[in-house]
Amino acid sequence: MKTYLLEKSRILHQTVGERNYHIFFEIIAAVKKDPKILPSAHRWKLKSIEDYSYLNNGGDLSLGHDEAKAFHKTLKALEVIGLTLEEIDDICTLLASILALGNIQYEEHDEDEVGHLTQESIDTWLPLCADLIGVDVDDLKSVISTKVMVAVDEQVIIPLSVAKAKSARDTLATYMKLSFFG
Repeated sequence: MKTYLLEKSRILHQTVGERNYHIFFEIIAAVKKDPKILPSAHRWKLKSIEDYSYLNNGGDLSLGHDEAKAFHKTLKALEVIGLTLEEIDDICTLLASILALGNIQYEEHDEDEVGHLTQESIDTWLPLCADLIGVDVDDLKSVISTKVMVAVDEQVIIPLSVAKAKSARDTLATYMKLSFFG
């Protein structure tokens, strides 16, 4: 049971030698082995473990056991507690969206101190994440890269710095995880 404890900050950062939640590794291994393991698995567009920022903070990417097999056990356990295939698929889609969100990166341009999305983020990770969580790409971009100031009858949209944009992205990822898993 201790394997599945969900600490608040673990989604973003792991200590040296520690891994992120096992479920991320299990899903990636299971989809690699069987791309049709769940109805929406093809939409997740999962890459290898090494390709995800949120999975590479601790340095230890292997457990030494068959994670695809472990995922099958996780699926059975979720079925035993009464979750439907659709609900399990939705959970895994949320987890895949968190991985995509973590890969959205920012850079500064010489002319300003604003956090601009990298081209890979614009082309790949932002649209994938938006699709998986079911929001408009521009709305997601706005949430993770700007703040809105309201003054009487006027709204002013202010671009965030790289540090603040990363914080907004990570706050959203943490919120997504906490709102679903507590």
